[in-house]
Amino acid sequence: MDRTVVLGYTRLGSGLRARWWPDDPAPDALAGRRVLVTGATSGIGKAAVVGYLRLGAAVHVLGRNAAKVSATVDEARSLVPGAEVVGETCDVGDLDAVRRWADDFTARVDRLDAILHNAGTMTGERRETSPQGHEPDAGRARPRAAPDDRPAR
Repeated sequence: MDRTVVLGYTRLGSGLRARWWPDDPAPDALAGRRVLVTGATSGIGKAAVVGYLRLGAAVHVLGRNAAKVSATVDEARSLVPGAEVVGETCDVGDLDAVRRWADDFTARVDRLDAILHNAGTMTGERRETSPQGHEPDAGRARPRAAPDDRPAR
């Protein structure tokens, strides 16, 4: 293993990084900004919603299950009182639904500063397709071998 990588995992590496590692952003670093988070009802998406709210952003919580979106919005409001958090419901795997939602969203919201596209699905052995016939489960995709049997990159 490269010595420069190994040193990074020692006290020496963390001590050196501490000298130039940036501080956490100020609590109002995103004040006046508007962020949309897809896949926002659990996991990383849910944590990101709270993080953006704590930095002062107005956050739109987008999920496909209205009850989960509502619960996430309520929880975010309780964790960050006074924050602007808006629930949005749309199945991003259904392109027709996305078009309808996007038309509605742009009619209501005049500015969007950032999107965290975190939506995804891991269906295991089930095969699901969108109404347009797309398979949203990228987790099962396997790389194909190149024509001369070299591994695909």
